[in-house]
Amino acid sequence: MVNHKKIFTKNDEKQKVFTWQSNWISQLESPWSIFEKFRYLNSITNREFFNNFCLKELKRPAGFIANKHKDLITLSAFDKTKLLSAFNIDLIKFNNENLERLLDVQNKYIGSYLDQKLHYCPICIKNGFHSLLHQYKELEYCPYHDVRLQNACENCERHLPYQIDEKYNREPFKCICGLNLLIDNNNLVITEWKTLQLNEIRNQKIITWLNYENISLRQFLFNHSIKTEFEKLFN
Repeated sequence: MVNHKKIFTKNDEKQKVFTWQSNWISQLESPWSIFEKFRYLNSITNREFFNNFCLKELKRPAGFIANKHKDLITLSAFDKTKLLSAFNIDLIKFNNENLERLLDVQNKYIGSYLDQKLHYCPICIKNGFHSLLHQYKELEYCPYHDVRLQNACENCERHLPYQIDEKYNREPFKCICGLNLLIDNNNLVITEWKTLQLNEIRNQKIITWLNYENISLRQFLFNHSIKTEFEKLFN
């Protein structure tokens, strides 16, 4: 059953109903597609989303969102309590744990391994899914479908940013040029969001990488002998 809950409006006094279910979130899903699904279901703009969930001191009823606050890697501009209330999951913790599992590096280094441009699988995105794996700079193919990742709109060739930015996608899952990245179906049933789990990853090299439990990616990157083995995973 679809949940209808309430979130705060810009004055933190009035409330409005929104639609969401926590089981629409996949393992290793990125905040980008989680937020896009929320915007799609509730017909809200990036600015409205930001103002509803950002830290109180960053709220801007009008005007632009500063670049440093659009960040989807650390989610540093967002209020943990408000996200938890809306999504029924601690999204900041969820995102941090996923990043640590993939990268195992300190937060200040994470941006070095994830691309600032959105890289997406043309199959995954049709079902509203985007993985943190897609943003990893070393990967050229989707681990779930073995198809080449795209980093630009196939219609206008604009690069979409991996962040909240109305300049590039005012409508959820749409480029500013109007290209819809979702399944071309105006009757999309919201209870049919397809979720992808780790056991659906096809790429055996990625499976090997994710299954390393005793050797951290930090060692892969900084220990020469292990780094060589790590590089083999992507060649």
